[in-house]
Amino acid sequence: MDLIDIALSRILMENSRTSYSKMAEEVGISTQAVHRRIQSLRDQGILRNTIVRPSLKAMGLTHVIIFGWSKSRSMSDVASRLADEPTIAVLQIASGNYVYVHAGIKGADQLAKLVTFVQQEAMISSPQVGIVNGPEPAPPDVLTRSDMRIIFALREDARRTVAEISAEIGMTAKTVRKRLNRMIDEDLISLSVHWRPDAQGDTMSKIHIILKDEVDREKVAVSMISRFSDNVINVVSFSNLPNLLI
Repeated sequence: MDLIDIALSRILMENSRTSYSKMAEEVGISTQAVHRRIQSLRDQGILRNTIVRPSLKAMGLTHVIIFGWSKSRSMSDVASRLADEPTIAVLQIASGNYVYVHAGIKGADQLAKLVTFVQQEAMISSPQVGIVNGPEPAPPDVLTRSDMRIIFALREDARRTVAEISAEIGMTAKTVRKRLNRMIDEDLISLSVHWRPDAQGDTMSKIHIILKDEVDREKVAVSMISRFSDNVINVVSFSNLPNLLI
């Protein structure tokens, strides 16, 4: 992948319904070139199926990351042992068996149980737990039955047109568009893609930045993004670990 491929991937990870014309405008190439590059990324296995689901906010969950060195001899075994835990959304394994477990939890009790489970099953002796800065969980039933029908219609292709969704669920195109825009604008839906840079041997790194107490982490995050925007996928900060950026 080159820097344009990374930029296009980042846009689709943030919103997989972004139009090719909008992506072309953001990265400074033609719409036709965007189409060719996206197809090439799909052919190489770097961009895979779309992810469409209610967001953690909509489900009333808080995003946490549990991370640390695993002493397990087999990362495949770790993945298998963690696979059936419903609160876990993503498992990432870095070199040296450094493990990141992303999960959505409700309340301190569930978090405590999850940390104990991950510590035992992933064999992490001293896990760190980060509560990711993000929107407050939404109240119950923020997504209506009609909203869920739209989400279900997008389950296999997040880029389906409003007309296609409307025809499938028997709702007017105007209503579909209004509800879909609301879910996107209020961060009630996750529209992303499975991104696998390792499919072609590309390397993704996580950099832990420990800040001094007097340093403004928001300024550091903005500086990192502005200076290295071509390469940075995201910057994560934590409410309970104010001196750490990843």
